[in-house]
Amino acid sequence: MKLIYPKNLSPTLSIIKNYYYVFAQAYATQQFLKSGDNYYKMPDYLVVLQAAWIVRKAKSVEDAMNIAVAEAGKKLNPDLDFVKIDVGDTACPKCDSPLKAVFMVAGVALVGLILEMKVFNAKSAEHAAKIAKYEIGKRMPRIPLEVIEVAEID
Repeated sequence: MKLIYPKNLSPTLSIIKNYYYVFAQAYATQQFLKSGDNYYKMPDYLVVLQAAWIVRKAKSVEDAMNIAVAEAGKKLNPDLDFVKIDVGDTACPKCDSPLKAVFMVAGVALVGLILEMKVFNAKSAEHAAKIAKYEIGKRMPRIPLEVIEVAEID
């Protein structure tokens, strides 16, 4: 489509052309996205991480679990309040019954926390895991993190 302008509008001609091109490109992009083609749509993932949290001066195992979840929530709350925090489970080596992942000796407890985070528009499962580990690890710099599971969500 060619636009014809009068000759006395030559100073503003370049401005009008720029606006025309910007609007034409935006309209074409909008029509492309409306067509249902999901070429630019990247998948969303649910990333599950495991963290080892040390609690000092705990009076009981339940107290250590509550303190660990509360302290982790404080570190993540201002920016990442959408991360779900829970105490992990482990299996008994003898009878395979589930036990909470807490080990307590002399008032010091090691609590295994499970952190779940949704990552949107990631390129792959590995990319989603890197994003989650980076974002959580930035707020918890001295806490070891390990990726347990990455699942694509709809």
